Amino acid sequence: MNPHPTASSASSSANRTPAQVLREARRRDSRTKRARVLEAVQEMTRNGDRITFAAVARAANVSTWLTYADGVRENIESAIHQQRVTRPQPATTAQASPAGIRADLALAREEIRRLRAERDQLQQTVRRHLGQLGARDCREVPPRAPRHRPGRRARRGSDQPPPNDQGPEQRRRVTNMTHIPVAHELRL
Repeated sequence: MNPHPTASSASSSANRTPAQVLREARRRDSRTKRARVLEAVQEMTRNGDRITFAAVARAANVSTWLTYADGVRENIESAIHQQRVTRPQPATTAQASPAGIRADLALAREEIRRLRAERDQLQQTVRRHLGQLGARDCREVPPRAPRHRPGRRARRGSDQPPPNDQGPEQRRRVTNMTHIPVAHELRL
């Protein structure tokens, strides 16, 4: 397909309806995308990349839906099958010997010792930073002061508002400030 219109193609496009022009553009776009998918499959095969429908779609920069379309799916399935046949199978794992298991166990125990020492050092640092060195266990936490909950009366008396409450006017202003406009409210 020639990307540059010629005199004869320009005059023939004047005789077509907008629907015909759109249909031709869609066909041309479809052919281009299908060609990109086939090129991506060939490139992935050459590079030895693992071929999947999603990977081909990413490589070709097309939707995954297109990779399952008739005429494209068969090529991808063929490449996947060929890759399975030619890819060497992984060797079976050998049985571990008792000496190897004992060595692994010794390494694991040493790592546990090291991690416990690191944990103890970190706990000591936290205690020092909190000013609790030797005073008490870091798991003890002082009780929390009661918090005021909006909509509830303070315990001091029913006529006194909470110390930081400015009343309904302040709540209305805060609510208006936190309003986030939705798309139909924005003027673009």
